[in-house]
Formats: sequence, structure tokens, C-alpha cells
Amino acid sequence: MIHVIFASDENYAPHLGVHIRSIAETTPGPIAVHVLEKNITAASKEKIKASVQSFDISVEFIKIEFEHEIGKRTPEYINEVAMYRLLMPNLLPSVDKAIYIDVDAVTISSLQPLWDTDLTGKLIALVESPWRKYETYKREIGLSASDPYFNSGTMVVDLKGMRAQNIEKALIDCFLDKRESIEFPDQDVINIVLRGRILSLHPKWSIVRATYDYNGKGTLTYGKAEVAEAKASPAIVQFSGKLKPWHSGCRHPLGYMYNAVRQRTPWALPEEEYGKAVPIRPLVSVVMATRNGEKTIGEAVQSILDQTLSDLEFIIIDDGSTDSTPAMLATYAKNDSRVRILRNETSRGLPSALNVGFNLAVGKYIARMDDDDISEPTRLEEQVSFMNSNPDIHVCGTNVTVIRPFWHEPPEYTPAPPESDRKIKVAMLHRPGMIHPTVMLRGDYVRAKQVRYNPEFLKAQDYELWTRLAFEQSARFHNLQKPLLKYRAKMADPREIRSQQENFAYRVISRNARYLGFTDQAAIDLHARWAAKKFNQQQLAKRYRDIAKHVKSVLWANKQHGLFDQGALEQELLAPYKSDFKDFHKEGSAGIARFEAFPLRSYLRISKEQLEEYKRHAEKKDRMDKLLSSPVIGLLMRLGIALIYPEKVFGKVKI
Repeated sequence: MIHVIFASDENYAPHLGVHIRSIAETTPGPIAVHVLEKNITAASKEKIKASVQSFDISVEFIKIEFEHEIGKRTPEYINEVAMYRLLMPNLLPSVDKAIYIDVDAVTISSLQPLWDTDLTGKLIALVESPWRKYETYKREIGLSASDPYFNSGTMVVDLKGMRAQNIEKALIDCFLDKRESIEFPDQDVINIVLRGRILSLHPKWSIVRATYDYNGKGTLTYGKAEVAEAKASPAIVQFSGKLKPWHSGCRHPLGYMYNAVRQRTPWALPEEEYGKAVPIRPLVSVVMATRNGEKTIGEAVQSILDQTLSDLEFIIIDDGSTDSTPAMLATYAKNDSRVRILRNETSRGLPSALNVGFNLAVGKYIARMDDDDISEPTRLEEQVSFMNSNPDIHVCGTNVTVIRPFWHEPPEYTPAPPESDRKIKVAMLHRPGMIHPTVMLRGDYVRAKQVRYNPEFLKAQDYELWTRLAFEQSARFHNLQKPLLKYRAKMADPREIRSQQENFAYRVISRNARYLGFTDQAAIDLHARWAAKKFNQQQLAKRYRDIAKHVKSVLWANKQHGLFDQGALEQELLAPYKSDFKDFHKEGSAGIARFEAFPLRSYLRISKEQLEEYKRHAEKKDRMDKLLSSPVIGLLMRLGIALIYPEKVFGKVKI
């Protein structure tokens, strides 16, 4: 049996009920809940028990009278109930081990692994706090820089060991001695008294608001990797601080989880009030920005609302439209509660508008949509299915069917989007590798990494974002090869707009060179012009060796920095050269000389034996050419060839 302890008063009784319900829904029983309580009414106790009566869980209430006042420095949102955790060992004499969790939290994963924590050699297990304030604060309470400071919101406690060592008295004595000088008495005294006897838990057992601001600094027992895991798979979500999910303005990214559980308890909010709270998390948040899109936005919006996957919210940002777009959107929002409209009175540009949508999106997945495209009915369903089956993929795009301005133009998108992560990233040398309005991102990843568009990139903002995620955040990509969106190709952009697009893309490509370790500006400029395909055929021929040397530098740099899959990179960059040198030995000694002077010859994988054979062929070619160049001998040889192999001279003639 798992023993869980809470401390609460009547004010927090509804939130206690929500939390107990969340445990019942996630953790198989039997579970025994022990509530250390002050003035919880009989009615509230009955509601709490009623909310879990269909589960294998029991709830016991233990009335406490705490005779001491908390300290002067203590924040107003901490009351004496928080101190009850210090009394656990002797209040539950028959319980040898327990999990303690703060009331203002929800459990979203089974507590069984937490319960199974091995406390050998320790008395308690807690999660180190990610809040940077504690780096200096812990010294104020007598801890050293090498001591972790732990959050007491989630604890696995060896109650038997504490009783044996009379820890309860030590905790109370410490509190009485320091209560005027400590700010967080409920956890300060635990850190002080049990210093050196605390086991560090994985941060997933205490996801606080500060977890999402974590930058890898300040903690001693875990780092970025563990925090990334915690945010991807949270187990206990804690709402520390003044603003809770039941308050307006709660900033915790997972606040919706509390309200989702609350709706299944006796404290469920009326529909009109619930809409004002952090919403239940939809499966997919679709984000679209528009400006003066009246001609096409109707089809675009309807294609999302008609998806076979209906568990979605549709966030549309009107970026200062001056046509009938606002009225059209208002109609959709009125008729379908999934549609949320936000309006910029003046245009801020596409990336800024999209960032507004990302800030508001709470879905498990976040999908993009443009106001002039049409999603196929199964698009979201098929992308979600793929993402569910491939948890290592952070961004998933699809192929498209192109709606072109003229009927006779082909519907295929060229070049087709590459499928695998390694090929997509190699494609990013030249182009985005993803078709922007088709993408779906993992919501937890977006929130954990604070994924946003760069507002400076009014064009090529997707290219900038994908490369930043790929090469700074280690994102993984995939493109479904099935066309799941009808992509509306625009008429040729005016020269000025096209120039802007190219200039922004040029900046992204230049940054890619820096990711590869290039620092010389001339090399970066050459890389950008080459990758952006700015050289015409004449320039390519003139700078053939320079470009080949640069390609060699790119391949070498990638070996050092690991930006791309080396095999995929070589396949992409060497393909034109392999074609160029396919039959170089047929050029005679000139071809051999060209090959031996070629900077990338080692990458063409031609062995010494093969090269010797090619040289022999080349020598034969040279001798043959010399003979053919002789007026008499050459004429006789050509006549002989014509008699024996007429097709080589005259070609194949149909009769």
C-alpha cells in the first residue's frame, strides 16, 4: 500500500480534493491518504471522499493544533498548515514510509516509481529547487555553496528512521531557533536539519514555474538533460507562488492540467467560469496568422474545422486586416467554440503574429496553417498518429499538392520535401527542408524550449526557425511523403519582395556557416553565395576549384562539429562531382590530370587499383587519339571502324 500525506485547511479543501482525485486517476491502489488538517468542514471531507469513492483509495483526516506562529519573513501565502509536515513521524506512528505532496499541485503520472525510491542511507528524498534565488539564500540559512537547496513540495520520507533519530524534535527546535530569520520555514528547516541525509529526486517529481526558466545553472544534482526529460514527461506539477490555476493570471504552463481534473470533481466550475480559467488542454492547437485574407481564408478555416480529428483549438491572429477578414473570422468564432480570434490593430508582421499564437497554444501538439491553403481532412489525424508513434520527432511536416495559377502547370511540389531527419537537415544548407504551413510541433517541446519565430525575419522566418531548432536545440524532423495540404502557389513575387526573401535566406545560410565553425567572412560569403545558388554557370566554371575546396572544408568542418549526418551530407554535396567524374578516364591523360588536381578526389572513393586501371585506359585513349589524328592512318582506321561498327559512325538507321 502506498501512503500519501497532505496538509490542508478549509480554504484549500477544494484543491486538496482535486489533487487526491488526480492521484486516484493515475496510480493504481491500494492507496492510503492521510490529511493533516485544520478546520476542514465535514461537508468538504465528504466531498473529498465522494470524489474518489470509485477508486481503491482511502482518505483519513487527522486534526492538528500547531501551537507556534510562523516567522516574520514568511510570505503571506504560506500559513501554519505548511508546518504540519514537520510533525509527520509521530502523528503517523504505524506508517514507516510515506510520500508527502503539497496540496497546490496535481499528479499526472503514477506515484509507484516514486514510492519505490530506495532511501538506504538517507532519511528523505526531495527535488532540488531550480529557483536561482536559492543560490544566495541558502548561505543566509547556514548552508554552503556545495549544498543543494531542496524544495519540500514533494518528499519521500523514512518516517521510521526519523522516529528512531528523534528528527521531529530537531526540526521543531530548528524552527523555533530560526523562525524570525528564515523566509521559507517549511522547507528551510528540512534543508538545515537533514543536510547530507537527503536523496535528490528527478525534477519530474516537482515541476514548478521556475522549471521552465531553467538555463542549466544553479542546481547541483541535475542539469538541462534531466529538466528536458521532466518537461517532456512531468509527473507532479506544483503551483508554488501566489498565482495558482484557480487565479486569474496563473503563468504555469501546465495550469490547464489542474482545471482538467477539477472538472471531474464536486468542485467543477460552471461552463461560463471554466472558460475563463486555464482551459483543458486540447490535443492540437492550430495557429494561423492572416492579413487581408478575405479571398481565401474561408476555405482555409473550414478545412481545419472539418478535420477528422476534432479535439483542437484554432488560434487565429488577425494582423491588422482592413478588408472583410475580421467579420468573417468573427462569424467562425461565434459558430464554433474551438476558434479563438486575436487582433492586432496594426500589422506587426507574420513572425510576431505567429508568436502570439504560440504564446497562447496549450495543445499537446501545435500545428501551423496559412490563410490561403487547404488542409486535407485527415491531415491532423495522420500527423498526430505519426507523432504519437515517434516520440523522438519534434517537428513533422508533410508533402503537398500545389494549386498553381495556371491549369496546365504540374501539381507536384518541387523539389519534394526530404523524408528523414538527416536528409531534412542537409537540405537546410540550401532551403528550409519543411513546407511551412504543413508543420506540426510537439507542444511540450515548444514550451520547454520557448520556441518562437525571430520577429526580425519578415521573410524566411520558417527557415530561420528550423535551422535554429536543428542546430541549437537538437530538434528532430520528419516529413510525411503523403500530400496532406493543398498549397496555393502565388504568382511570381515582385522583384522587391523576392529580393527581401533572398536576403533573409542569405542571412540564415551565413549563420549555418558559423554553426559549422567558419569565422572568416570571405569564406562565409562564399558559402552563402554557393549554398543560395547565386553563381550562374559561367561563374561556377570560373570558380570550380574554389567551390570544390569550400565543399571539402564543409565536409571537414562537419566532422568536427557534427551538424549534419556525414553520410547524408557527402551524398548531397558530392553527387554533382561524382556525375562529373563518372567517366573522367575516357578523357585520356587530361582527365587523369583533372582528377588528380581535384580537391575532393579522396571523397570520390576511387582506390589506387582503380586509378591505375583508369590510367591504363587513359593511355590507350591517348594512343588511339594520336593514331586517329594522323591523316593516312586515321582515315584507314575510321574506314575500318565504319565497316565493323557502322552504327558508331552512322548511327542506327530504321528501314
